[in-house]
Amino acid sequence: MGGKPMAGISVTFSPEAGPSSAGTTDSEGKYTLSTATGEAGAVAGQHKVVLSGSGSTAPFDPVKMAAERDGGMKGGGRGNSPKPIVAKPTYPAEYGSAAKTPAIHEVKAGSNQIDVVIP
Repeated sequence: MGGKPMAGISVTFSPEAGPSSAGTTDSEGKYTLSTATGEAGAVAGQHKVVLSGSGSTAPFDPVKMAAERDGGMKGGGRGNSPKPIVAKPTYPAEYGSAAKTPAIHEVKAGSNQIDVVIP
C-alpha cells in the first residue's frame, strides 16, 4: 500500500468464467496463485482482484491476557476468556469486495507477474 509491500494479505483473482485462484503475500508482497483444487496459477482472462486479511499480526500481551483471565476467577468464577485482538485491514475497504474492487487485471496464458498496487 502506498508503494510498499504488505505481508499476510490473501489475494483472490476472480475471473469472469472459471475457477478463482488465491494466494497470500509474503514479506516482499509477492504471492503465488492456486485454485481450490490445488492447480497452480489462474485461468487466462480478466480478473477482479479482492484482498482479505489485515496484513499484520495483532500484538500479543501475555500479562494483559493473564490479568483478564484471572480477574474473572475472583469469587470462585471460572475466569474470563481473553478478548481477541482484531486487526483492521490496512487497505481501502473497496478492495475487500468483488462488487466494488477497483483492481482489475488481465491474466495471460503462461507465466505472469501482476503487482496489485494500492494507492
